[in-house]
Amino acid sequence: MKNLLLTLAGLALLSYGVFHYANRNDINLKVSENESELNISAEFPAEKTPQVKNYLNKELNLDNELASKNNKIDGDISLEDGTFFYMKLAEGRLKIEMERKRNSQNAYKKLKRMFEGLKGVLTSN
Repeated sequence: MKNLLLTLAGLALLSYGVFHYANRNDINLKVSENESELNISAEFPAEKTPQVKNYLNKELNLDNELASKNNKIDGDISLEDGTFFYMKLAEGRLKIEMERKRNSQNAYKKLKRMFEGLKGVLTSN
């Protein structure tokens, strides 16, 4: 009986380890849009957060705005061209919400292009 319990406990621990490691590299990207807003969300391995932050800084020309040391961002972003949106970046997660009526069509297209580029950042080694 004791051996059976130890075997089951070992299998449970092994299963947890395999599940945890297998899901560690999952990337989930989603864009949803309607007439009033554009929503972008991404879940990715936490170790890619600095790469995502650097990409966002470059694409959005945000020299100092995203300069936090802990790679976390949570707030409204207002760009020089009038683009305005909410962004939350935390370890392994990104969320962007943009109201379409508050932004130009060019701003909308810019965020969609940025999202396409983000896919490349997350899928590259």
